[in-house]
Amino acid sequence: QVFAAKGGCCQLGLFCPCPCGPCQEVHFSVREPRKGKDVARLKKTIPDCLKFLVADDVDNYEVDFGKVNSAEQKAMLIALGLFIDFRYFNTRSDKNQEGMDFFSDSD
Repeated sequence: QVFAAKGGCCQLGLFCPCPCGPCQEVHFSVREPRKGKDVARLKKTIPDCLKFLVADDVDNYEVDFGKVNSAEQKAMLIALGLFIDFRYFNTRSDKNQEGMDFFSDSD
């Protein structure tokens, strides 16, 4: 195990994501388990009000590489951010599937 990410479960951005105030951000610390020290941080930010109303599935991620120096580990942190987004924040939406019904075979 190279990295372990931890985000507090009591962050307002997890329960009530809004484009303002403390509900706008969710923070994750990234630890190196062997040394037991934080080496990087990930932050998910909900964009401004207009983007939030028009495209509710848009989020911004910031990766602070901190003490990570190698390119392979930096790539792994970026992949971790993508994994966190897909695993915890993306929900399958019917509006994304509506256009696909045209192509499905209904025989």
